[in-house]
Amino acid sequence: MTLRFKHKVYYTLLPLLALPHLTHAETNNQHEQSLRNSEREINQQIERNRYQQLLKTSQQTSTFTEPETDSFSQACLPVNGLQLTGIHLLDEKDLATLTPIPENCISDANVNRLIRELTQRYLDRGYITARMVFAPLDENRTLRLHAVEGTVESIEFEQHTALSSVQNIFPSMLGKPLNIRELDQGLDQLNRLPSQQISVDILPGKQFDGSTLVLKNHALTQSPFRFYTSVDNHGKKNSGRLIGRAGFSWDNLTKHADFLSLHHSQNLDHRSSRYNRSYSGLYFIPYGYWTFSAFAARSDSAVSLPVSGAKYYGSSRQFGLRLDRVLSRNQFHINTLSLSLSRKQNSNVLLDYRNPDQNLRLTVLDLSFDHLRILDNGTLSLNLGMQQGLALFGASRSNKQRITEPQFTKFGLSASWQYPFSILDRQFQLQHRFAAQYSNDRLPSMETFDLTDNSALRGFDRISLSSDNGWYLRNTLSYPATYKTVNLTPFIGLDTGRLFNRNAPNAWQSAVGTSFGIHLSYRQLSGSFSFDRGWFVSSPERQNESQFLGKITITF
Repeated sequence: MTLRFKHKVYYTLLPLLALPHLTHAETNNQHEQSLRNSEREINQQIERNRYQQLLKTSQQTSTFTEPETDSFSQACLPVNGLQLTGIHLLDEKDLATLTPIPENCISDANVNRLIRELTQRYLDRGYITARMVFAPLDENRTLRLHAVEGTVESIEFEQHTALSSVQNIFPSMLGKPLNIRELDQGLDQLNRLPSQQISVDILPGKQFDGSTLVLKNHALTQSPFRFYTSVDNHGKKNSGRLIGRAGFSWDNLTKHADFLSLHHSQNLDHRSSRYNRSYSGLYFIPYGYWTFSAFAARSDSAVSLPVSGAKYYGSSRQFGLRLDRVLSRNQFHINTLSLSLSRKQNSNVLLDYRNPDQNLRLTVLDLSFDHLRILDNGTLSLNLGMQQGLALFGASRSNKQRITEPQFTKFGLSASWQYPFSILDRQFQLQHRFAAQYSNDRLPSMETFDLTDNSALRGFDRISLSSDNGWYLRNTLSYPATYKTVNLTPFIGLDTGRLFNRNAPNAWQSAVGTSFGIHLSYRQLSGSFSFDRGWFVSSPERQNESQFLGKITITF
């Protein structure tokens, strides 16, 4: 009996040991996929709505309208020279590009052109309240132009704006010149919250050069508490296809524009023989150009292997800290640098056996740069990132028993371009998303590039393809429309991608996915339904897949 048991263990574990990176079965790592989904949703929540001001003001270029030059006299003024005073926010480069003033004859047109150019220099740097005023002539009859660069005298908010302080939103604005970029950054931080729809009025202050900012919340009926529940069939067959989800979020819980969210998912079918459940949480608080975040996620699964019937248990955990800093912004682009440190752990048990490559503790440092640009025909976003596994905080170390490298290095690139266009007076939208990953190391399964994940190629369910290196291109054409009070968005999708596995006989694996579906929303109810199909291009002997996906969500 003992001999038969050992043979059973060996033949059961053999397929799991043979392909740690390129998985062609639905038997394992469901919990790791759920953890990746939670990680992606956390990142989306952090980045969601943080560029609203850029999208609003992209079509509003700050320029000073020049009046007709003929309206100003060309006659010489009774002055002996011109002097500029009070300029502190412009540098020598800005002043060097001004049109020279004639020394022998200073006219009305010369002076007004100089005022226009100086005003535009201030606007280009974001100082929207700076203005030029005339000072009295001195004893030498010198015409003096004085720059009133303006300061923020006070920041106030109306009674219905649920903030106790804006010190963390505008930490260095009081008493300083008003800059539209700092103002837009603060509004972005405030309007990231679903219950906030903040605008600002700039009013004259009590002082000659002062301004008062008055914040107004136009979303008076929105509650800071939000709850959603949903049902979908996006799960895997072996661990439960029907998934129930629930989430709770709390805006502005300390009255400092912070945010807390909690999420849970659980399979609803075959719960007596299998399970797949996950939990995640996120908290962030802004500080000017900075955003501090803390996050955690956990996923557990148990499945029965299709051949032997043996029980497979898996668990993945993650918690970490993240810091985002807006490096630069104007009305057309925003550059952001992000740094995060996370602790990850996975555990996989089959018949009391633990594969060293599937039972790891990782400490991962993630550095990424994000660029968002408003184009004439849409928006373009670009992300470059590097992740490094560190031998810190109890992380697993490299040894001869492991094939994978816990102290790995990998690089990632993603880009998204979406733009509207019209056909026969119908407005359509096209979105392209590209993602790629490269590593020279054998990555732990938690860090591999999953080509057949729902967020990558659509149409795959039973078979999973993942490796250290790969890329995909996801294309979606949609038609947003409204019928009475229902929002309808039919869409079609075409995806393609490739993986490279350096140890496989057929190193390159290619696949194609398609999707046809519709998104619906009516008040607090939303849903999506699609028919997806996937093809394994490089391996025609594999069975192609198709699936019908549906999801219904209610938000309170």
